[in-house]
Amino acid sequence: MKRDEIMKELIEIFQDEFDDESLKIDEAMTPEDLEDWNSLSMVNLMSTIAAQFSINFNMGELRKIQSVGDIVELILGRK
Repeated sequence: MKRDEIMKELIEIFQDEFDDESLKIDEAMTPEDLEDWNSLSMVNLMSTIAAQFSINFNMGELRKIQSVGDIVELILGRK
């Protein structure tokens, strides 16, 4: 799976999670860039991402996520 394919799917997941069809994300985006991106939404996001990509994340990996780019890298490491 290519990076741009992952980003396309992540955009849809973020739009659904934050109920905003106009939401645009990029790899540099961090939780500080999106008001509603908090610890609860992070759990929901990562659960949806894990299901969508048929992968699992361990707690150590989840703690290291600082940006959308980090999520992309985790997915790439599993595909």
